[in-house]
Amino acid sequence: CNDVCPQVKNATALDIPTGLRISELIALCWDDVDWKNKKLYVRRACVLDVYKCPKTTDSVRDVDLNPLAISILKSQLKL
Repeated sequence: CNDVCPQVKNATALDIPTGLRISELIALCWDDVDWKNKKLYVRRACVLDVYKCPKTTDSVRDVDLNPLAISILKSQLKL
């Protein structure tokens, strides 16, 4: 585990409480995080370095952030 970069560890850890697809995790930006309302806005995906709309229209969604997810995002923000 020590050989894995912190960004990959955080992305993998964030997948657990949010259920995001890998392509959605890769496409996240800080504008997608609503700290006040504890929400993560899923609006795009990244596949083979191409940003596009998520897989289905239902994939465009708001994800509630629990304390674990917020902690992971704060850890990523420090990097």
